[in-house]
Amino acid sequence: IEAIIEFVLILREQGSFSLADRLLREIVAESDDAEQSSDARELLASSYLAEVPLRESGEATNRIDFFILGDGYQVEDEQQEMFLNHARTCEKLLFSVDPYREYEQYFNVTAVHLQSKDMGVSREPGELVKDTALGCSVRYDVLTTNGSKVFDLLSRLGDAGKDRQTVVIANDSAGVATGGGGIASLPKGALGLVNHEVGHSLAGLHDEYDYEPGQNPDKQPPPSRDDIVATRAAPPNLMHGSNKQEVEERVLWRDWIEAEDRWWNGSQVGLFEGGDRKPFHVWRPQVSCMMRDNSGFCVVCMEHMVKVIYSRVRPIDQ
Repeated sequence: IEAIIEFVLILREQGSFSLADRLLREIVAESDDAEQSSDARELLASSYLAEVPLRESGEATNRIDFFILGDGYQVEDEQQEMFLNHARTCEKLLFSVDPYREYEQYFNVTAVHLQSKDMGVSREPGELVKDTALGCSVRYDVLTTNGSKVFDLLSRLGDAGKDRQTVVIANDSAGVATGGGGIASLPKGALGLVNHEVGHSLAGLHDEYDYEPGQNPDKQPPPSRDDIVATRAAPPNLMHGSNKQEVEERVLWRDWIEAEDRWWNGSQVGLFEGGDRKPFHVWRPQVSCMMRDNSGFCVVCMEHMVKVIYSRVRPIDQ
């Protein structure tokens, strides 16, 4: 049995998940001793299958380690191959845009094969419940992931899991991806949103678009133009307030406004209304940004993300 288990692990590393699964089930079925088959049972019960490095730039102790995880992909080779293709595409898209592109040598990326009992993810309305590795669900067209399941997995991945940075790809459809707290959740048909969602999950950037996405019938209406909103900062990339003069006096990105024609992207920096999913009384630094319309990051978001990268990685390896 030990020799077969070792062979199963080799098969998984080679991407032969269906055969490995069949061998494990044969061990359990044919063993007369539960203790002898305990390793096989444990491997079958665990969602973890194997890891595939996609980008190796240096030691985990001085890199930001991203893990791309799949949810709602079953153990069969066809589904795991599909996940790996999705993961490779996601990694390429992430590093096609600055600052990830410019600082790519500061990142490691690993695809983690996970097996789910069911294909797809849970959905509401419809009360469709799926048994999946990471507990993804789509509620009124908004995709989210069970964070505790993600971080429990990361805790078993050694030093590389310390950064708690993941992209979860759901083997299903959804109209709204989400990000925050180290987890970017993407439906497989919207991998192009990875840069926006990692802006949330890695750097804590706020949404700069001015509407509430999703189809929840109970979502609150946005504030009206006549509402009175107190002036306050929402670091790093938004200001709130109905009194524009007060907002101007307290704006977070004063240095960028005063830089005038030295804006590296050639777009004016000032106060542009609309953000945080509200059309009024929220102000952003530039007309366009990755956090608004999936274009390049604005200068304020870019500066903050670069600072986040340097807060985690030393420029010189020791």
